Amino acid sequence: MIGRGRKPKHFLVGAALSNRIEQLTADERGRFKQRDFVAPLVKYCVSGNYNGKIGIVYGLRSTGKTVGMLQAAEELINRGHKVAYARFNYDEFAMGDANIEIKALAAQGCSHFFIDEATYLEGFLNAVAEWPDAYVPDHKIKIVISGTDSFLLNMARVTSLFHRCEQFSANWCSFDEYKRITGASFEEYKSSGGIFASDGMPEFIQAALVENLLRTMRHCAFDASRPNAYTDRLLDVSAAIVYKVIVSVLKCTAEKSIKRHFAEYANEKNVLDFGEAVSNWTKEDKRDLRKRVAEAMAVYDDFNGIDYPAETVEMLIAFLLQVDCLTEAYSAAANFGGAGVKDALYYFSQAALMSYAAGETVKDALELSDINQAEFERGIHQAAEGFINESVSFAHVLRSAKKSDEVFRYRDEKLREVDIVVKNFADKTVRLIEVKSKGRIDVRTIFANEARHLYDDGVLANLGISDEYAVSRLVVYCGDSKIIEHQKGNLALAGIEDFICHQRDWELFAGQLPRIPRISQIEHPSL
Repeated sequence: MIGRGRKPKHFLVGAALSNRIEQLTADERGRFKQRDFVAPLVKYCVSGNYNGKIGIVYGLRSTGKTVGMLQAAEELINRGHKVAYARFNYDEFAMGDANIEIKALAAQGCSHFFIDEATYLEGFLNAVAEWPDAYVPDHKIKIVISGTDSFLLNMARVTSLFHRCEQFSANWCSFDEYKRITGASFEEYKSSGGIFASDGMPEFIQAALVENLLRTMRHCAFDASRPNAYTDRLLDVSAAIVYKVIVSVLKCTAEKSIKRHFAEYANEKNVLDFGEAVSNWTKEDKRDLRKRVAEAMAVYDDFNGIDYPAETVEMLIAFLLQVDCLTEAYSAAANFGGAGVKDALYYFSQAALMSYAAGETVKDALELSDINQAEFERGIHQAAEGFINESVSFAHVLRSAKKSDEVFRYRDEKLREVDIVVKNFADKTVRLIEVKSKGRIDVRTIFANEARHLYDDGVLANLGISDEYAVSRLVVYCGDSKIIEHQKGNLALAGIEDFICHQRDWELFAGQLPRIPRISQIEHPSL
């Protein structure tokens, strides 16, 4: 036991905690600004409700969990609360060690306990339910835990802590939040957003995903004695193989969109993206190039050392979903005669991983021979850039959607596509969004080109959009925002930064944009 006047062995309190807060929440440029999850975390801590729950701050390595917890601790200290903080090392301490100090410090008036790397405590998964069930109500304290082992935390959330926790995610970082806390540009957000680390992406994936998963497997199999489908399939797989498969899974989330840009259209639509590299080729040769690009991007192969590669890949996709690295939505595909077909669609919680996946995806394709490399590289990078912009936009729309909104991507057998559809049956509203990587769009031809599927009666019919619905249409691009008037409904030409920063108040924001007068149908015979 900790006697009065003796310092706790693991927990920091008082001046020692204040020093730790000062060390970890600032750099040479000054104090770090708070992530968005900190305010609701503080609100939870001061609620005065001791109803048998603990707080969980979860997220991958280098997503701001520790800094956010310490910022919340500092705010509580400034409000007069007595706060304790501990960070544990892997396999060095047990739950019993932490419990002894929690009881003693609670008796001395500590009201809030922040426990970093709680999953490293021996016996965590089997014993953690005691904290919300006994310690919180009996001692009238709040306990907030975090851990780099995101997968084990997720297992605790759905087993030991089911209905016993409040969750605060550090994984998702919107561009608006990233810009507020770092002052970074949109281009910087696309390359590094969501991850606050100085090491490269291969090192990050190795530490935050591969080691994360393998450590969880050991915990479940040996410490917690809870074997499951993951341990059965992945426990004995080497770290090198796990890394290769995880990178392949990440690449595949990007591959589908990038490959589609080259492989699915044998007409002249995308020829300009190849530039002079294919200007003198026959149509058949161009089609062959698209096929070769698709084949060059194949990544599910040569997984030596895995007994059941398909099942292993499936397990790793589930792992990436459960640690909130990937989020699953869907793509609605016609036949739309009935309910339609829904294909899985993944986007990244961290823009940095998205950009890395896109870059890795095009590497093999850039090694193709018999083409003008400079022109071809420009074309395929344009496709990758389009994927990133589309995925960033989709992620922001999905994260800001109402519970009653249905968010998906549309495509049909006539090759008509809408990048993002937001449909609300109850409100009778639908938003149709096309995302482009261009910096300039010709407003004289936009209705015949970029926006044509947004006004297509067949698309609206397939989506079940009747005259009852209020339809809004947007083309998102890398330029200035404006409204183009049209007799079938105005079109918002939305700058991508404006679009993703004003998801929740878009209609109000759009009302302030400059307007381009109605353009005659003669200039747009398709309408």
